[in-house]
Amino acid sequence: MVHKSRVSLHPVGVKAGNILKVLIGGTIIRKVPSTLSNYGQLISSQKFESYYQTDLALKYMESQKDNHFLLFVSYGPPHTPYKPPPEFNHYCQVDIEWHPNVPEELRGTPRLIREICGYYGLCETVDQQVERLLAYLDKSGLVDNIIVFFTADHGDCHGSHGLYRKGHPEEEFLGIPLIIRHPPSISKGVTSETLVSTVDFPCILLSMCGLKIPEMMVGRDFSWSTDGKSDQTSSIYTEGRMSQLKPLKNQKSLFRAKYGAWRSVINSEYKLVVDYTGKVQRLSDLKNDPFELRVC
Repeated sequence: MVHKSRVSLHPVGVKAGNILKVLIGGTIIRKVPSTLSNYGQLISSQKFESYYQTDLALKYMESQKDNHFLLFVSYGPPHTPYKPPPEFNHYCQVDIEWHPNVPEELRGTPRLIREICGYYGLCETVDQQVERLLAYLDKSGLVDNIIVFFTADHGDCHGSHGLYRKGHPEEEFLGIPLIIRHPPSISKGVTSETLVSTVDFPCILLSMCGLKIPEMMVGRDFSWSTDGKSDQTSSIYTEGRMSQLKPLKNQKSLFRAKYGAWRSVINSEYKLVVDYTGKVQRLSDLKNDPFELRVC
């Protein structure tokens, strides 16, 4: 389901649009999504979900191009059940680049091969749709006035450490992309090694827009890092639980599903993970062992 709504951001009067993937009952096969309009009217599309979401996003930007606006586009893919549209369902086993922490006995299993190949296809699908959005900004003349954030909410283990899905304290789940595009202030190819968390995103965006960051926000303003500066002393906090999935028979994760709550603190070199009781479960040397093959 895709829910699109608009609200007014006070006191600056910015229009906001949300084009979200919402998992509420029904089938998880999102070939033909049902959506709600601003007024709760049920509408539908015969297009693949990400195609339809992009159509909505383009329509919204066109309607608001003369106004200040904030648009949040949350693509459903890449997500289970990892079934891309036919035109992107072309990856096979030889295309897979295995992480060294994927057990050998899993690398030939049909399920894992099928899911990773489907994941690749869905990533390519999203890439195409993001290209449509960026092309519109270039064509409409909005490119210099729009700040683009490209990120994700989580990763997928895809067999690493014998695990599937999300909710684990491993890097495959925690590490997400963050790409910021604003041609007038950010040069192409600039990278920063500063660790940033999702709670920091609103502060970064507000600062880049020249708006005051509310005192109630717990995030940090790392907008200065967009020029390539890095803060090697920065650290982030993460938490989660993995009780939604049963671990594989010989899994190497930190906890069994019954005791899956965890917390971690991560800096540029190490990751410390504790369980729900506060007991230390792992100290990972991310600098020398990025795939967490050794447990300290």
